[in-house]
Amino acid sequence: MDRNVIKEVQIGAYTFRIRKFDASTGSWLLMSLMGEMQKAISDMPTTTSDSESAPSTASEENAAIGAIQFLLMNLDEEKFVRVQSKALEVCDEQKMMNDREVWLPFLTGKRISNPEFQNDISTTLSLTSQSLFANLSPFFSKSGLSSVFSLQTDSQE
Repeated sequence: MDRNVIKEVQIGAYTFRIRKFDASTGSWLLMSLMGEMQKAISDMPTTTSDSESAPSTASEENAAIGAIQFLLMNLDEEKFVRVQSKALEVCDEQKMMNDREVWLPFLTGKRISNPEFQNDISTTLSLTSQSLFANLSPFFSKSGLSSVFSLQTDSQE
């Protein structure tokens, strides 16, 4: 498998490959989405928790998935379209042509390549979320965010 491929995912009867974001795109998406999360959280009522425990890997993964879905739900249309385009630009669909496996880009320009998916909201949203999760989930853990922000403060000193 190509070293830029993070993972293959199955959605319904289709197989997709998700590649890594380039550093510029990944940085923009991470900072942009974190900014949206801060805005959304500041608008939410605060709650207190009696139990503080270290999160498990599974709960961190679930938290990252939930955070990404929450962020997508809170974007205005213009930003959502931009984020979704960036997420889908790194996705390829597996096809069989002449008994050979080929990988075709999910997007051509800003349009969905395969006509089967042009009206398939479920597959498109699922692939969007999975692409963002595959690329950005390491930063949604407490240690991942700490490392990003510690680098930021180190470079400001």
